[in-house]
Amino acid sequence: MKVEWVPFRELLELKRAPITVNAEESYSRIGIFSWGKGMLRREPTPGAGMGGMRYFTFPIPSLIFSNIQAWEGAVALAGPEDADHVCSSRFYPYVPREGVDIELAYLYEYFRSAPGRDVMRRSSPGTQVRNKVLSRSMLESSLLPVPSRREQTRIAAHLSSLGVVASASRHVVRIEPESLLTRAVMHVAAGQPQRSLGELLQRSRPWIQLDQSSTYRPIGVRGFGRGMIRYPETDADALSKLRYFAVKPGSLIVSNIKAWEGAVCTARESDDGRIGSSRFLQYTVKDPAVTVEWIERYLLTPEGVALLSAASPGSADRNRTLSMEGFERILIPVPPIAAQRSIGALANTVARAEAVKDQRDVLAAALLPAARNEIFNAMR
Repeated sequence: MKVEWVPFRELLELKRAPITVNAEESYSRIGIFSWGKGMLRREPTPGAGMGGMRYFTFPIPSLIFSNIQAWEGAVALAGPEDADHVCSSRFYPYVPREGVDIELAYLYEYFRSAPGRDVMRRSSPGTQVRNKVLSRSMLESSLLPVPSRREQTRIAAHLSSLGVVASASRHVVRIEPESLLTRAVMHVAAGQPQRSLGELLQRSRPWIQLDQSSTYRPIGVRGFGRGMIRYPETDADALSKLRYFAVKPGSLIVSNIKAWEGAVCTARESDDGRIGSSRFLQYTVKDPAVTVEWIERYLLTPEGVALLSAASPGSADRNRTLSMEGFERILIPVPPIAAQRSIGALANTVARAEAVKDQRDVLAAALLPAARNEIFNAMR
């Protein structure tokens, strides 16, 4: 897009009015978040607690820069909600010069883009963070891209609407798939006969001898049902001085020190070749009346976690250790195998939904910055 490039000082002027701080009155001060995240509105503060800095009122609307954080994108657009607030001398509020037809919302979007942040960085000389202070003269000498007023309005409105869409995508209230899965497990478990885990599972920890010249891929297990930790490949001498066993795909893995907070997972086929330490219990199915997936999902319900917690005695976290014998005494409901498999299928669906949700949130967060950069990088 072909645009006119105009010096900052020909478009905007600094405008703020000094005030006399009264020790007996309260004042609402502003701050500015870094990385283009907008205005910080502080709680009212008594004048007696505001220190010796100078304070000012500022116009509404105005484009405001933090002079000590501009180098990392601290810029905001003051709106009606900022009326009756004050700023310290560390903030530079700018308004259009008389007779200049420029839209502040457009410039705000520009300074939140990568090219705009570059302008603020170049205008903040210094090698130490505390010395990287925004130079007004350097900022006001910078050239800014100025399309037609109609195009300014269109760009500002477009980016504003994208911001609304991205925010809604991240914050819309929805029923969480994990909650639905837990309800389904409890529904299937209700009224079913119970059997001990020792009857259903068999211990399986094939110990290995570490070769100091080899590398290994160890595992961990997160609490609260968040799954396996798959550590990167490491040398044998970097492992802890514990015994290690080979992880079997399809086995149930339980942390014996964090079981009380739901550190349970199932090993995947891709976990073949990994190793677990003696801090973890490993079990495979002994009785075909159950599936590992059913046991995992039941143990991750509030009822199941309570059973794991009760089997992990101790008053301090480090002492709450689950023994194999304690684990194997736990009684769980055993519904028909078809019902168990339906829960396994639902769990796989939930896992896919969670992955999609996570990816959606990442894309939503990246949408607006990418759109800004595309628009302003195209200006010539």
